[in-house]
Amino acid sequence: MALTAVGVAVAFFALAELYGSLKLQGAVATSSWRICFGYFLVAAGCSLLIVAVQSLPAPAPFVYSGRVSYGLYVFHAPVLSLILARVPASHGGIALSLAATYCVAALSYHYFEMPFLKLKRRFEIVSTRPITSP
Repeated sequence: MALTAVGVAVAFFALAELYGSLKLQGAVATSSWRICFGYFLVAAGCSLLIVAVQSLPAPAPFVYSGRVSYGLYVFHAPVLSLILARVPASHGGIALSLAATYCVAALSYHYFEMPFLKLKRRFEIVSTRPITSP
């Protein structure tokens, strides 16, 4: 748990460093060294968080999201485009597109990917026991 706290602290201070080094008026940086160091600290903090969290058991929603992640990747752009063309982002269009993308990805996983994964098992090489001479 100490590693998690260190990771959170490093990531927080790194983000504060990046925020302080960027001028939000036109996003002109005051110092390239500070920006590089800030990005390095963000990467180090995130790395510490990943290492610390790997020993924890994975909650079921995260496991399922990992299973449908390819569908999320494939369908996020078309769903986002379709929904934002009809519902403005200020009226919940992004939240609606996130939910719709997750639903489309889940349907794709169950009705498209799973049959192919089952079909894959049919073509696996089955290892047999070695032949012994009498």
